[in-house]
Amino acid sequence: IVQILRLWARGTSLTPSALQSRLGGLVVQSIDTTPIQNGIVTFNVEGQGIDSVTVKVFDLRGRLIAEESAIANRVTLSTASRWANGVYLYAVTVHGLTGEVTQSRLKKLVVSR
Repeated sequence: IVQILRLWARGTSLTPSALQSRLGGLVVQSIDTTPIQNGIVTFNVEGQGIDSVTVKVFDLRGRLIAEESAIANRVTLSTASRWANGVYLYAVTVHGLTGEVTQSRLKKLVVSR
């Protein structure tokens, strides 16, 4: 029921065939980042059945330095004031409309101003 209410709130068609295709399961096709501009980096997840996305960013010592979630397929983080130039690691967790969860492997993010 919660998934159907979220779809309705987003303005998604709620016909039986549309619901079946939207609630059919989580499929993550790609996870991409935009180049950092003006201290902002955006994480985009492409796929089907995506309910929400969480991004966690770690320094090279493994300390969590940022975490952000969004009920959508896009998360935006500000790196402007908190992050020094350098290499960071990030993981993206994707939650599906039917409760599935998948997590990316750790990937590198370079901050250079």
